[in-house]
Amino acid sequence: MTEQVRTLMQDADPAPDAFGNAQRARADLKRIMHVPVTAQLPAAQQRHRPRVRLGLAVGAACAAAAVAFAVLPQESGGSAYAATPPPLHYTTVSTTLSPSTMLKRIAEHAGTLREPTGLGSRLHYKDWSLNTRVYADDSVTSEILAEDHRVMMGADGAGTERRTGEAGHTETYKIKWTPIPADPAALKAWLARGNVPFTDAMGAAETTGGLLRSQALSPVQRATLLSAIADLPGLRFDGKVTDRAGRVGQAFSAESSRSGLPTRYTFIVNPSSGTIMGQEEMLTKTAGKLNVPVPSVISYTVYLKAQHTSD
Repeated sequence: MTEQVRTLMQDADPAPDAFGNAQRARADLKRIMHVPVTAQLPAAQQRHRPRVRLGLAVGAACAAAAVAFAVLPQESGGSAYAATPPPLHYTTVSTTLSPSTMLKRIAEHAGTLREPTGLGSRLHYKDWSLNTRVYADDSVTSEILAEDHRVMMGADGAGTERRTGEAGHTETYKIKWTPIPADPAALKAWLARGNVPFTDAMGAAETTGGLLRSQALSPVQRATLLSAIADLPGLRFDGKVTDRAGRVGQAFSAESSRSGLPTRYTFIVNPSSGTIMGQEEMLTKTAGKLNVPVPSVISYTVYLKAQHTSD
């Protein structure tokens, strides 16, 4: 939601490059919102909520989402775990290249491709996430969000998003995006404007997800995005993998504890086209007070279609 508001309002931002002190900003926001002391927890115990990106209605700050929740109340001292999907199976690939070099070579190849052009986009992707809230009394509740998204976007960035929940309930929203820059240098600058730096794995995952949910990317845009991911500190090549839609790709990942819990952020890439087929988030070392095993997949997205249109 943060990235969507930033994208929608960026032209009106009087200081787009003034990021300030993020830690102080969070503290100020808590004070302004008068959060009760009993509701505040140490960072590792706060709610670990995988990012859920909601479409913005034109002229509105946010849109109401109608989703089907599978609510799994869990007591922190109980033995029951919230349901999470099994991790993907990665097959080791022998190579002498570093993960960064491998990804940059895929990016270079993608940049040479020629594809049908068009300023509009038709997107189809599916999200799954486990949203967990830890309360001051140590009680824990989890909500499973599984949604199917179909987006039709015009050349001006205006369009509609049809969101279907797990129970089959569907609603359509009007949305508005600022078209992403086509020039590599301008796109790099856009990537760097995220609320969390792109140099952090969490920031890279959030910004990438926001980008792939807003428009179909050209070969040059895909190459620029992959090159930026290739520069992530600690990037690793996990090997060949079959994603949750049955497609074969290559997995690259990096870790971050910025969310409050050590998390691995994975990007599944089609080496032939340079498209990002999916993203995954997995807790790697501890789940804190969350009732999930470790390791545990807490969020994933499968990108099924990103097609250019002329309208």
